[in-house]
Amino acid sequence: MDAVVYVSNAGHTGKYAELLAKKLSVPLYPPDEAKGKIKKNSEIIFMGWVRKGKITGYKKAAKRYRIKAVIAVGMGIEGEAVEEGLKIKNHVKEPLFYLQGGMNQSLLKGRDAMIIKQYKNTMVPRLEEAAKAMELDEAKRNMLKMLKDGGNAVTVDRLQRIMEFLRK
Repeated sequence: MDAVVYVSNAGHTGKYAELLAKKLSVPLYPPDEAKGKIKKNSEIIFMGWVRKGKITGYKKAAKRYRIKAVIAVGMGIEGEAVEEGLKIKNHVKEPLFYLQGGMNQSLLKGRDAMIIKQYKNTMVPRLEEAAKAMELDEAKRNMLKMLKDGGNAVTVDRLQRIMEFLRK
């Protein structure tokens, strides 16, 4: 594998990309820099943040490189159903992993800010009700915190499943 190529908005995908590149001992590049440093058709891992169900930058990366795995990062809860939905919506043929990243509300502008506000108005009351009933796991508690205050769920431990896949 030649590199990790990533697109990050609030820094969570970038942090995961740094952690993964370090574990794999490969270089790390945002797409514009990668064009000048990585040959076309090189094998990469692509990481992109999720915006309204789309993995940012995936289409362009898929046209330029041989992608060994796609890693999508968003504020939502991790799970196979999320990964399968992202594969379908983004037409991903490669193995796909989803990681809970975080949210920095101060970086959201315009329509993105409006969408998150609407999402917060719907989800926060539901999650708070579940919290009162003690029905929240760690991922849902992280999501509630992110919606209310912003937050960061990035940890190196979340890369374990990806590392196991890459060792095969």
